[in-house]
Amino acid sequence: LISFSSSVSGQNTLPKVTHFGIFEVDIRPEFDNPQVLVIYHIVLTADTKLPATVTIPIPALVGAPTAVAWVDPTDGNLYNLTYQSQLENDLLYVTFITTGSEIQLEYYDPSIIKTGIVRNFTYEWMGDFNIDIFSIHIQSPVGAEKMLITPSLGDPQKNDAGVEFYYAKLGSISSGNNFNIN
Repeated sequence: LISFSSSVSGQNTLPKVTHFGIFEVDIRPEFDNPQVLVIYHIVLTADTKLPATVTIPIPALVGAPTAVAWVDPTDGNLYNLTYQSQLENDLLYVTFITTGSEIQLEYYDPSIIKTGIVRNFTYEWMGDFNIDIFSIHIQSPVGAEKMLITPSLGDPQKNDAGVEFYYAKLGSISSGNNFNIN
């Protein structure tokens, strides 16, 4: 990530985003540490007026996001965004202003349960938005065997590096549709 911050005056009058064009949840258990890396790849709708205020809920137990950034379409680089967070019950609401239409938010979730060689993790979608194209991407940890995902995301695929992953494009979802992936 490249550090970059900007301030936008009139934050309270900026449009608040509640409808996304694309929202991909990328889940990577034990990717680069013993926790679960969760990455949100988000693209705003074409009619979103920028700059805009975005608020994304994440589990409170993560403490803080690892990264909140926008993607510059001219160079493809991620640029950090300044954010504020507010704790409500078991959720941490992360609020930021974006001037770009593509956003990435990342956090590490420590709630993975380890019993010997067995790992269990539940991702909960809070359903606070209308989304045109919603998808889930789950990367299999290196050396994992017999990975079971419920509900099923189909058969595993392999990327160019030979890493196994599961992917499902779930289409559009409406605000209020909560679900879990185990």
